[in-house]
Amino acid sequence: AMQQLTKFQSDMSDQVTQRSRTFDPTGKSNFAKDVADLTTKQKQQFLESIPTQLQPEYSARADQVIAAVHQSAVKFQLDAADTYTRQGLTDAYTSAQQALDQDGSAANLDAQRTRLYAQIEASGLSTAEKQALTRQYNIGMESVSYKSEVRNGKVQLDALGVGSSAQA
Repeated sequence: AMQQLTKFQSDMSDQVTQRSRTFDPTGKSNFAKDVADLTTKQKQQFLESIPTQLQPEYSARADQVIAAVHQSAVKFQLDAADTYTRQGLTDAYTSAQQALDQDGSAANLDAQRTRLYAQIEASGLSTAEKQALTRQYNIGMESVSYKSEVRNGKVQLDALGVGSSAQA
């Protein structure tokens, strides 16, 4: 029975790993629920493979294995979704930087901030991570906006005490 339990645990691990490789993190599927369904079936098959008198004890042991698998599945699903979300925010940030490189005006900076901040707020990430991303992205967008405005002659470097004529 102990060998069967070890095999059950190993099989569960292998099957969850296989499923994790094809998981769609966009929210179209529920990895944790799929794993829960799988473990229910696998537990029943495991219990049928051992003597009846040992089933109560090994059912409890299988439940411990299943609890660990479920916890791992939920963590994986959340991590995968967060990674997908972060990539989407990075893409939106890159898009905002490109727009600001073309038009660094205050109006466009405000529009890009509003759009990006709305995406960050709706992301489902932790409050601390949202705040960190907002600060990081704000610094980057302001920098690109300023650079664009200088390049387009809308900000005079001489007035700031920098540039070639300020050195003379």
